[in-house]
Amino acid sequence: MPEEFTKLRIILPPEGSLMRDLILTTLPILTDSEGFRKLEYSKSLNEIFLFFINKYAIEEAFETLFDTTLRVIERKRKAGVRDRGLHRNDAQWISKIVNYQEGYLAAAKALIEFFRSNFDPTYLSIRSVRGYKEVYGCPNGETYALIQPLKIENYEYGSEWLKGIGGGIKSEIRLDLNYYILLMSGYALSYAGIMDSEMIFLCPEESWIIENIIRGKYLWLPYEKILGKFSTFLYESKDNKGIITRIACLRIPLEPKHAYLIYIASDLASAFKERKVILKTLRLCFTRIAGGGRTFTLLERSKADLASLIAKITRLYKYSEEAISCLKKISKKALLFRRYNLSLYGDYCRFISHFYEYLHQAYDPFFLIYEAARGHVGTHESCLKELLRAIIKVEHGVMT
Repeated sequence: MPEEFTKLRIILPPEGSLMRDLILTTLPILTDSEGFRKLEYSKSLNEIFLFFINKYAIEEAFETLFDTTLRVIERKRKAGVRDRGLHRNDAQWISKIVNYQEGYLAAAKALIEFFRSNFDPTYLSIRSVRGYKEVYGCPNGETYALIQPLKIENYEYGSEWLKGIGGGIKSEIRLDLNYYILLMSGYALSYAGIMDSEMIFLCPEESWIIENIIRGKYLWLPYEKILGKFSTFLYESKDNKGIITRIACLRIPLEPKHAYLIYIASDLASAFKERKVILKTLRLCFTRIAGGGRTFTLLERSKADLASLIAKITRLYKYSEEAISCLKKISKKALLFRRYNLSLYGDYCRFISHFYEYLHQAYDPFFLIYEAARGHVGTHESCLKELLRAIIKVEHGVMT
């Protein structure tokens, strides 16, 4: 006789939206709980079903989510991750529920602490339409407008949905507090700070999340003894930051992209080398939002698989730890010189871009060495010699 489970249905926002990414970001924590059994997508991919052994297991899973989120918020606060101040419209309704909060991370913390004892996950299964309003959660209770930073996709001036298709359909998204604190948990887990008036979000890629949950026995289990459960690997354990929390705490801008990817891959390579593990895939999504004034604008939505980049940098690490330290130093300067030293910005960006191409076998390593030795990077970075020696060793097959 098949075992009976308690099913939880969660309505998902539209594909490709940041709002959807933030909801999915919470799944690794919910599904790593002991009472979780399986996950299923609907055919439309607009909802997911989580199966638990009983309703108490569901309650425990959300308690773990809220506890983890609050700890991650505190880690980011201590690391100096800069919070984005609340938009005036958001401050108005949030201050009616909890005391006035300075920023969105602080508001997430306050809303979770205020409402978690009344949280009812059954309302996550409801999406309804009231005129031009699309409501997630209880259709008959109090609902609140989507926070301003998330009104960046499929909107113009925040309210015209799919403008240009059939004249556009006027719409407004509203959420009850049950759905809101799930969304704000995802917000807090994914938020990577604000740099140059740009908000940065870092999320595990949707298909990677689902693959590891559905096929976890085959995909993640080989890593679990070394890296911990999938959720602790991503967000945090008692002793260590997870990779997404770790990257957020680096507090670096997302552009230039090659410099950003090399910097975070170099940082993670050191952690993985210590644990003697090589991942087959590490797919992340990056979002940049301009939010310095009253409005928010989507600047970038991109994806990258860091696993191969980390593996290639680890080959250099085997020869010289100083080489990786040098690579991190140069890539960080390429990220920051846009603000502090425009005269060297181009040279550092050029070297990092060519180095990125070299790692992907698209740039001649010996021309890279020649170019670096004669340029401003070689003049200003004495450690570059160690990095170039490591490249030569790799290219001559000294390391395997």
